[in-house]
This record gives sequence, structure tokens and C-alpha cells, in this order.
Amino acid sequence: MRIIDFYKSDVQDEILKQLKNCKWTFSETLVKLIETDTFYQKLGDESKLLILVNRDNNIVSFLTFSEKYIVDDEKLKPWIGFVYTYEKYRGHRYSGLLIEKACEIAKEKGYKKLYIATEHKGFYENFGFNYVENKVTIYNTYARVYYRNIVNLTIRKEEFSKELVEKLIPLSTIWKKERITNGLVENTVLDFLEKDIYVVYDNSFIIGYALGKIYKEDEAAPTIEKDSIVYDIEEFYILPTFRNQLIGSKLYQYIETSVKDKVDVIQLVSATKDYKRALHFYIDMLGMDFFAAKLFKKVK
Repeated sequence: MRIIDFYKSDVQDEILKQLKNCKWTFSETLVKLIETDTFYQKLGDESKLLILVNRDNNIVSFLTFSEKYIVDDEKLKPWIGFVYTYEKYRGHRYSGLLIEKACEIAKEKGYKKLYIATEHKGFYENFGFNYVENKVTIYNTYARVYYRNIVNLTIRKEEFSKELVEKLIPLSTIWKKERITNGLVENTVLDFLEKDIYVVYDNSFIIGYALGKIYKEDEAAPTIEKDSIVYDIEEFYILPTFRNQLIGSKLYQYIETSVKDKVDVIQLVSATKDYKRALHFYIDMLGMDFFAAKLFKKVK
């Protein structure tokens, strides 16, 4: 699959024909903007129509990146809009590929946030968007406005220092207040001693971290052979407003790349309450294997 910019594409006629046959109501509005040559007039001179196509140039998903959209507010831009995935391709997060591309474009243009106005609730949160408020649209209806941070991402392995730890401890406080992890307590300086410290930055602002250490397994275990060199990820955290943007995946890949030539196994234990999301992240996205779960039921 590949992403094409409609107005820079050599298959415009073919794509337009497919858009005309799309069963989605709002595709008619998009087609009208194209056919009446008012796309840039209505959405802004820097706007783009991004389309994900398969090898046969069949449309999988599409969206617009624009300076203007259905909410008339000069302070809010840029926008993504007209987000649609053809029914037979749904369930694979294909629209997420286009959203990531839109974020790249926004970053190149120097924007700090990307917005969307929608009637959907609980969908765009899965792609890193955060709800702001309901706002009146140009059609005199209400839409839910969301934003996503445009991240200038850097991940580094840092040396222990008092100054660094003082910046990381508040993240553990936020983590505890979320109440998403069983038994979690706020960190102290001691929790960072003799640990590898990985820090995730958006420019100079810390948005996440991980702690890990290497040890030798003295006794055989069901998943680890005796004398194996193990890398244990003890803590792994990304701030809420930066989740679902593949930042956690990039942090893990950074850790794996850093230690894979030194260890036999990478492991972690998760006590999250949102176990379904955690299993999807660690197993489906990172390729880890599942071993055990401790279950309980209170009867008194």
C-alpha cells in the first residue's frame, strides 16, 4: 500500500471515479470540492487530499489535511477531515497511516497540534487525539473537537543524576493518579539507582520514561533457561496525552536495539487494569509472548 497526494498524483481520474462511487454521504461534498475546483478555496492553499491505495490503485482510506474545516476558528489549525475507510478494509487501523502522514506534514510546517472536528466519541482517542470541547460548526451544528500533539521525538538513555530524577518522579505521581496500575506507588530516588534510565522527550519536555536492568537467571524457569542473561523492564510509562501515537513502540524498540546483543531475553511484568489494551500493545504490536496471568475474585 502507498499514500498518494491526490493533487500531485497521475491517477486523479481513476481516484475521482472511485470517490464518486463511494457510499459515504460526505464523499459527495469532497467530490464537489474537486469538481468545482474549490478545494483550496474552501480548505486553504496548503491543503492536501491524502489517499491510501493498494497495489491496484483501489482506495483503502482517505482524509484531508487543511488549514480550514467545519469549525471556523483561526486559532485552531491545521485540521484533518473527511476521514473515511472503505468497509472491507476496516479493523486494520489503515486510517492511522494517513493520520501519521498528516502529523508529519504538520510537523514539517511547524505546527504543534493537529485538530479534528467529529461526531464520533471514543474513536480518535485510539489515534492519540484528546477531546477539547464541543464547538459550533459552519452548518450551525455541534462537533466534538479533538487535538493531537505534534511531537518532536527524541529518546535517550540517560545517566543517573539528581536533576534528572527530580524531573522523572512527577511522572510517576501522574501515573499513580491515573489509577490504571494495581499496586503502583510513587517513585523515590532509590527506584532509579542502578537502573538503566530511558527518557522520551518532546523537544526538551519529558513525556515518558522506562527503567530496566540486566541480570543472570540462576534457576531455570518455565520461560527462561538457567544462566540466561535477562533484561527486565521494570517501569514503562508515557504521559496520557501522548499515547496511541506509536511513541511507546518507539521507546520499546530503542530499548531492544540497545540491549539485544547483550541479553538472551527481554521481559516485563504488567499490573495494568486495562489488560486488553496492554496485551494488544505488548503481544500484537511489540511481538512479545504471553506466559501467565494472576486472577482473583473477592467473595467477601
